[in-house]
Amino acid sequence: MKSPAADLPAGTSASSTPRRRLAVLTLFLFATRKLADLYCGLRYAIRFCRLGQWWNAAKCLRSVLDDPRPHAPRDRRFYERYLRVQDARRRDPTRRIVSAVIEGVARPDKVIWVAAADLTWKTKLPWTLYFNDILPGDWDLQVRLVDGTNKHRSVAQHFRDGVPWERTDIFVNRYAKHIARGLRPRGARTLDELREFYELHVDPLHESIRRRGFVLAVHPDGTVDIPHVHIARDGRLLLGDNGNHRLAIARLLNVRRIPCFVRARHLEWQRVRTLVARHGPDRCWRFVDPALATHPDLADLLAR
Repeated sequence: MKSPAADLPAGTSASSTPRRRLAVLTLFLFATRKLADLYCGLRYAIRFCRLGQWWNAAKCLRSVLDDPRPHAPRDRRFYERYLRVQDARRRDPTRRIVSAVIEGVARPDKVIWVAAADLTWKTKLPWTLYFNDILPGDWDLQVRLVDGTNKHRSVAQHFRDGVPWERTDIFVNRYAKHIARGLRPRGARTLDELREFYELHVDPLHESIRRRGFVLAVHPDGTVDIPHVHIARDGRLLLGDNGNHRLAIARLLNVRRIPCFVRARHLEWQRVRTLVARHGPDRCWRFVDPALATHPDLADLLAR
C-alpha cells in the first residue's frame, strides 16, 4: 500500500505541513495587526497635528512602533492565539476570523457603564491602545493610583478648592515644562493659551456634568468621546489614556456610573468571557466565579 507521505515533496513530512500552514497564518495575522496599528496611529497623529498638539501626535507615532507582544518563554505558547484575538478591531477585515476562532470576543464599539468609584487605578503602559486589544503578560500589574495623577489632583484643586488653573499641579509640574521645551500641549503655545483652553472646555464640562450627569453624546462625525478602560486578569477595571478629566469631575460630583470603551483586556480575562459565551448564563458558573455575575463587561454575554 502506498504511504500518504509518498506524495509529499522531498524534504517534507505530513507533520510539517500543518506547521507551515500555521506559520503562514500567524505571519498574515501579525502583518494585518501591524497594518491596523499603522492606520490607527497615523490617523490619530494627523488629527493631533491639525490641532497643533505635537506631543500627542508624537505619542501616536511612537505607539505604531511599540510592540507589546510577549517574549518570555512562558508566554510564547499563547502567541498564536494572541495574534488572532489582537486583530478584533472595528475596521480590521480579520475580525470575523477572530470571532470564529475565539468565543466571546467583544465588539470594539461596545460601551460599558462603570461605577466611577471603581476606577481607582490607572495603567502605566508605554504605548497607546486603540481598539479591543487582548494582551497576555504583566502589563496589567503596572498601575498607579488615579488620585495621585496630576490631572485628578488639579481638577480637585480647581473645582473643590477654588485654585486657578495656572496654579494647579498639572500646570506647574507638567505643562510649564512642556512649553519650556517647545511642546504645545492642547495646541497651546503659552500657559495663558492653555488656561483659556481649560476655561473654554473643562469648566463648561464640569457645569454640564453637574446639571445633566454624564451624557453619552455622539459627535456629528459619528465618534463618541468617553473614557477608555482596560480590564486586568482578575476583572479589575483600569483607567486608560482617555477621559481623565471626565472621570475626575464625575468622581468629584459623586456621579454613580459613567460610560466607557474597553480598549484592552488581559488574556486571562478574555478566557472568562470565552467560558461564559461557551456555556451560557446558566451553566457558566460551574467554571466562573459567581462573584463576577455583576461585572459590566459580562453583561452582554449574560443577557443572551
